[in-house]
Amino acid sequence: MDSREIAFGRILFSTTILWIFAIIDGIPSIDYRLVWVFMFGLPLELVALLLYIRALSISPLSLTVPFLSFTPVFLLISSPIILGEHPSLKGIIGVIIIVIGVYTLNFKSMKNGFFYPFKMITNEKGSVMMLYVAIIYSITANIGKLGVIYSSPSFFAASYFTVLSILLFFLIRRKGNWRAIFRKELAIIAIFSAIMILFHMVAIKLIYVSYMIAIKRSSLLFGIIFGVIFFQEKGVKEKLLGGVLMILGILIISLWA
Repeated sequence: MDSREIAFGRILFSTTILWIFAIIDGIPSIDYRLVWVFMFGLPLELVALLLYIRALSISPLSLTVPFLSFTPVFLLISSPIILGEHPSLKGIIGVIIIVIGVYTLNFKSMKNGFFYPFKMITNEKGSVMMLYVAIIYSITANIGKLGVIYSSPSFFAASYFTVLSILLFFLIRRKGNWRAIFRKELAIIAIFSAIMILFHMVAIKLIYVSYMIAIKRSSLLFGIIFGVIFFQEKGVKEKLLGGVLMILGILIISLWA
């Protein structure tokens, strides 16, 4: 399937499940400022998604995905400005350690050097695009927390992604085959995506955004583990350092931040 079709189908099917959660949870009292969250957040979300897809299509994964790991670092700058959240020194150290771990995980080999993606950034448009994506996500994550504060985790998740799916529909209708989304595999992915989105919204209300997003990036570590279990992928030893750093960073944030 085309990556745009996957993005649209995943979000569209997820919204059905998210509305079930929202109805069970109850419709909250809504702050009028939620309108501003939609007006600023959704265009940025759509631009980030399109840049993300474009970056992966024109440049190697090893030169694009590592830059996405820098979102938590940018959050250390954007969160104090947008939300007034000021992480502790130990929290900042934990975030940076996780970022280094996530960055390291994206290498198949370190033979080109730790800063290889940065050395190639002038030659790879996809690398620059993914850096822009990381910056945009550091803004939308904060905007998302405002959306949760102005409504509720379940309602904001359902309403926000419903509007996003509508925007994606018009994009797919012009350039893709939107009917291709009706597959059971994509529906299964959507179920887990909906649960992930809901946990994301609840978590972002409970702790600092920079902490939450940094820990969320540990999904790459689980991805490697599942890759070994289900697809017999190799290269686990090369990823060991990154995994250890991520676990260390998570422990620092969880226990001492």
